[in-house]
Order: sequence, then structure tokens, then C-alpha cells
Amino acid sequence: MFDYAREHGREEEVKSVFEQDVLAAAIGKVTAEALRDKGISRIIVPEIERMGGL
Repeated sequence: MFDYAREHGREEEVKSVFEQDVLAAAIGKVTAEALRDKGISRIIVPEIERMGGL
């Protein structure tokens, strides 16, 4: 998603939405770290790192 947004000049807009209106959900700590690397800080991660935990 971030690659697509960057290719279309909308990466900062996408990041802005995650700062205000959208809460990112990560399946586990690896996915959460990838989101943090993109500058997303509002992330929920289930204790049991499985899709069902979300």
C-alpha cells in the first residue's frame, strides 16, 4: 500500500490518515515493526500473534 501511495504521490497523505483517523492493526510484532518503519505509530497488536487474535 505504501509503495502504491508513494508511486502516486500520496504517501504523506496516507501517513497523515493513520495519525488521525485510522488505527493500524498488525498480526504480530514483525508486521508492527514494518509499520513503525513507515512512520506509523498508532498500532494495535494482539497478544497471541495470529490473525484470529485481531
